[in-house]
Amino acid sequence: MKSQTFANLVATLDAETAKFDKKVGQSERHLKKFGNQAQNAEKKNRDLSGSFTDAAGKAATLPGPLGEISGKAGDMLETVTGLGVAWTATGGTVALA
Repeated sequence: MKSQTFANLVATLDAETAKFDKKVGQSERHLKKFGNQAQNAEKKNRDLSGSFTDAAGKAATLPGPLGEISGKAGDMLETVTGLGVAWTATGGTVALA
């Protein structure tokens, strides 16, 4: 009777281990997908920021109040660019946790 109970326990552990391994594999695939999406988002954020910075720089050369406004917009864009990196790092950290 003890050997049957032990055999049942071993079979149960084997089945649970297989389920666990499968879920770990799925988690790895999801994490890799998230990492790729985060990298793409970061690249798009840099591209968008570069476009806005370009536009702000060109607008700064205009006479009048537009030049002053574009200087302030440039400062804001630098902040947005920094946040893109911070949010990507935060998302990666959360995914790994």
